[in-house]
Amino acid sequence: TYTLDNALVVNNNLDLHKGILYTNGNNLTADTLSSQATLRVVGSETLNITNKDTDSGTVEYVGSGSDSYASLNYGNTYYNLLINSASGNNTFSPDGALVVNGNLTVSAGILDLNGNDLTLGAASSVTNDSVIRLLGSEVLTNFVNDTDSGIIEYYGTGDYAGLAAGDTYYDLLFSGTGTYTLDNALVVNNDLSINSGTLNTGNNSLNIGGSFTNRAAFI
Repeated sequence: TYTLDNALVVNNNLDLHKGILYTNGNNLTADTLSSQATLRVVGSETLNITNKDTDSGTVEYVGSGSDSYASLNYGNTYYNLLINSASGNNTFSPDGALVVNGNLTVSAGILDLNGNDLTLGAASSVTNDSVIRLLGSEVLTNFVNDTDSGIIEYYGTGDYAGLAAGDTYYDLLFSGTGTYTLDNALVVNNDLSINSGTLNTGNNSLNIGGSFTNRAAFI
């Protein structure tokens, strides 16, 4: 791992072949980034990269303290995207439609789509060991949910027909004031929690492998 202690300026090409380059809160300027490795960022840096690599390599967000980031400083298009909050308390949100051409991994912290669509590559995988948050209005393309770990949280305030992340989950949490009406049978391999809002089964079956907690409305 190579950790910057000052802003880095590369007037031509920055090539990452192996290991990790960690900006550590320092700004990075380059004409072209070619990466077969990992660019690790806090999320608050300024990344002035004219030509970003979205065909290979990983961008990892680690955050600082319990800060929330309303945009992703590398942009909204990636090859591999890793959310790996160092404290476990950071929230990272795109400010537009998010595209991940490789794999999406949420190891620690929260990835909050906040109403923005998510498009994955046809061969992409999703690994969620923490939390992915959605309003419920997002369109998720080529998204195959991680049903062995992680929480999917819906916190919208509207009326939603169907669940944007599909019909099979590990942990499923409703925390908004919205109403979610199922359009298919729902499978929750671990815990289902309704902390607020309404979950309407729409006469579809429900299979829960763990515990069921209802603090709001279940129809």
